[in-house]
Amino acid sequence: RLFDNQLSDELWNLQGLEELNLSKNKLTNISNIVKLKNLKVVDCSENEIIRIPTDVSLELLRTSFLDQQIEKLEVLNLRNNNISIVPDAIGKMKSLNKLVSIPA
Repeated sequence: RLFDNQLSDELWNLQGLEELNLSKNKLTNISNIVKLKNLKVVDCSENEIIRIPTDVSLELLRTSFLDQQIEKLEVLNLRNNNISIVPDAIGKMKSLNKLVSIPA
């Protein structure tokens, strides 16, 4: 659920979630997706995201012996946003098979 183009805190309780479609929501920030450790597919296309914060890209890469963080992410769709730079850290994710980032 969205409130003022922000994701509801209820979403972060869905720890078993593997696919998340946030397309066409006018989102400007996706920082909290790192809280969903089992995500394999994330579609954030057609939003208003300007940048991916550095802390998000670092969190995506961080490994923990207890919970492999979000290392299961295979597909990240950022198509049709206003992102000018995708952090290098995202390109280094071992599980990421497909990164879609086509300028709007």
